[in-house]
Amino acid sequence: PLDEHFWTTLEPLPDCFDILRLVERLFGRDNVCILSSPSREPGSLAGKRRWIARHLAGYERRFLLGPCKHFCAGPDAVLVDDFDDNVAAFVAAGGKAVLVARPWNADHAVPPDQRLADLERKLRAAIDGP
Repeated sequence: PLDEHFWTTLEPLPDCFDILRLVERLFGRDNVCILSSPSREPGSLAGKRRWIARHLAGYERRFLLGPCKHFCAGPDAVLVDDFDDNVAAFVAAGGKAVLVARPWNADHAVPPDQRLADLERKLRAAIDGP
């Protein structure tokens, strides 16, 4: 089984901090909360909490860990996520959501060197509305 150490010591994805800086710039740092869904593996919850403390200075008390991200949805809430189902559930619950392109989701065809620009375009569209 994947223990707490596994989750705590995962390396951030290469664009992790670029994405966070983009979101902070567009929404303001005080309006950003980290949402993460722990797996059912023992230690995932505690390991993710320690990962946040280790890698995301200033977010040690600005995170929510749980599988129901859509509970945070609302007309002024924007979810940035890499899982298609989370994005769909968030939108269905009344929020706005953008998919970060990854090999495992519907936006897999976006080239890695264009992912950040793609995300910024989608975030600006979410902010500006239809």
